[in-house]
Amino acid sequence: MENHIYFDYAATTPLEPTVLSAMMPYFKERFGNPSSIHSFGRNARAALDKARAELATLLNTSSSEIFFNSGGTEAINTVFKIAIRSLGVKRIISAPIEHPATLQSINYWVNQQHVVVDFLPVNAQGLVVLDNLEAMIQDDSKKTMVVLMHINNETGLINDIETIATLCQKYKVIFFSDTVQSIAHYNFGQLRHKPDFYVGSAHKFYGPKGSGLMYVNKNLLLEKGIRLQPLLYGGGQERNMRSGTENLPGIIGLVKALTFVYENLEQYEKHLFSCKSYFIKELRKIVSNDTVIFGEQTPQYANSNIISLALPFNERTAMLLYSFDIERIACSSGSACSSGANKGSAMMKIIYPEKEVVLLRISIGIHTTLDEINQFMIAFKNILL
Repeated sequence: MENHIYFDYAATTPLEPTVLSAMMPYFKERFGNPSSIHSFGRNARAALDKARAELATLLNTSSSEIFFNSGGTEAINTVFKIAIRSLGVKRIISAPIEHPATLQSINYWVNQQHVVVDFLPVNAQGLVVLDNLEAMIQDDSKKTMVVLMHINNETGLINDIETIATLCQKYKVIFFSDTVQSIAHYNFGQLRHKPDFYVGSAHKFYGPKGSGLMYVNKNLLLEKGIRLQPLLYGGGQERNMRSGTENLPGIIGLVKALTFVYENLEQYEKHLFSCKSYFIKELRKIVSNDTVIFGEQTPQYANSNIISLALPFNERTAMLLYSFDIERIACSSGSACSSGANKGSAMMKIIYPEKEVVLLRISIGIHTTLDEINQFMIAFKNILL
């Protein structure tokens, strides 16, 4: 939008032109259904298989471990169904600040009396406290799955998933990580220790909406006598794991987008960290001392593109998002996909149960400029005055 400034990349990203170009033939002359046996279908199937192989190479895994779907929420729901119905998970260890798709899935399975849940504590800096995790997973009375996201969608704080994965492998515990916010900021092909399940959504990394991926560790796929339960039943697409005609343009776009990001990852991360450092330095000139900037005191746990603030609640901060929108600046308060309403952040109530705060999430991207940041500061200063 002309004359508008976008600081909500954690909610969604603009489609990269090269990604759109790669997708266009599959809307037009290469429009075949991959399940059809004629030449249009065979060509589409070849393109689908090629895209899966390319993605597997990017992620340093095998094609058999990659499943395409509509995005993070569908993938998260599928993981829980597989883990509980197929793999016999009876206990979940997680944190109360996971994404709503995860927390509501946990709540569903708890209410169905299929699982029990143990939540790890969260400290005042917004970090999940992992001190007791090893002791908790040594209890093998119930088959357990650890469910901890990589980068928190509201605070931008990082869980060390390689350390968690190593611990879970040691005790033969399943580990699922929501990596929707992180898969485009870390080269997953270079991870030494991976979760058993992880997920991604193309629109978070300059790809199309409605296209996602799910990784399933091949060791889970090879367990004898186990048939993994899909979320959707029907035509048996995605090797019986996700029925429904494949979104071939979206899949092509997803693979092209992640390739685009990984080919430029070092350059992009350097740009993001530079912008974020400048952002925080300028914010500190404006906000009060009792405003928390997540990750400011623990930079080793802060990601590159999310700047999240807990501001004291008052008459000005209560209307913050609306005020920014009037200034033609787009930012967010918490998770954009949980609601279009400004209901406040449930996470802030968990981290700060004794005080009322307003969460402001600013998320930057590869197109963010210092001029845009300076314009934000002028508007923010005027809003707070």
